[in-house]
Amino acid sequence: ADGLGVAGVLSKPILPARLLERVAGLFSGGPGTAPSAPHGPPDGQLNGMRILLVEDNEINQEVAQMMLLHAGATVETVANGQLAVDLLRADPQRCDLVLMDVQMPVLNGYDATAAIRAAGGPLARLPIVAMTANVMEDDRRRAGQAGMNAHVAKPIDVAEMIDVLTRLVPRPTAPAPSTAAATPAATPPAAQHA
Repeated sequence: ADGLGVAGVLSKPILPARLLERVAGLFSGGPGTAPSAPHGPPDGQLNGMRILLVEDNEINQEVAQMMLLHAGATVETVANGQLAVDLLRADPQRCDLVLMDVQMPVLNGYDATAAIRAAGGPLARLPIVAMTANVMEDDRRRAGQAGMNAHVAKPIDVAEMIDVLTRLVPRPTAPAPSTAAATPAATPPAAQHA
């Protein structure tokens, strides 16, 4: 793997615990990992962001959740599009953004997104990001036609994902110092001379 740009190697079968261990090692800079990217680690880049992760594959859920939590987001996970639609209709302010797999049982990501958009109100504007291994232009177009705001390819590139999420949900900046004039303290009346 040295010299090939490969961060590490996993042998099959890939067990979820081993995969999480390897991904965690990449973030911590442990042995057998690639050096940190120039953009820096994702620590805190998503602080305070509330994300609904809609993914049916348990390993993909664990990996995406670990990446998002490491970046500071709060993550709620559901296993299909119908569960996402039901949660969001019940509480439209539940999250800041939805990461939506497109191929799932019960209700796929495209149809779930269309149902979320059809609910109107804040759900018509809620950022929804497609997550899929399908990265052809037709797949991106279909995601856009369904009402998705962006597309992230699997396997997930952490830096790309964070860039997309922070573009769609800008993080609040530190409050600027107040420009209002300070109220001067009351001046005691001048002492009267006797």
